[in-house]
Amino acid sequence: MEHRSWRLRNKAYGVDLRAFFAATNKLRAALPDEVKKATQVAKESERIVADAREQANRLIREAQEQAASLVANDEVTKEARRQAEQAVAKAQQDAQELLDTARRQSHDVRAQAEEYARRVFAHLEEYVSRVTTAIQKGKQELESSPSEGGTPGA
Repeated sequence: MEHRSWRLRNKAYGVDLRAFFAATNKLRAALPDEVKKATQVAKESERIVADAREQANRLIREAQEQAASLVANDEVTKEARRQAEQAVAKAQQDAQELLDTARRQSHDVRAQAEEYARRVFAHLEEYVSRVTTAIQKGKQELESSPSEGGTPGA
């Protein structure tokens, strides 16, 4: 009887309480870090897109400034316009390519973050399922074992 009450103080329904609480605290501590990492990844992808837009705008401004500075005399003006138009077209093309690349990278980073979060939640779900199964098994063992003269712990 004394040995049984010692076991009941350290276990609940067949589950080692120390191990259960240690694992639960470990998961509780790890989960905020995973959420923080996912948030950082999302902010980084937004920063990449913002940087790409800023660089694209800078390229367009530089091309427009170059176009304005090329205006001089008639022949030079014609050549300047042609070069300016080419420069603007090239800047716009470069800006678009830069934005497309940034969007692809942002999408890839976000997809990786979502996949990582899915894996973390799947692992957590599996762990909780194992703990639930252990608790149910412990309850069944207690219900199926004959009572030894009263209630447990009394």
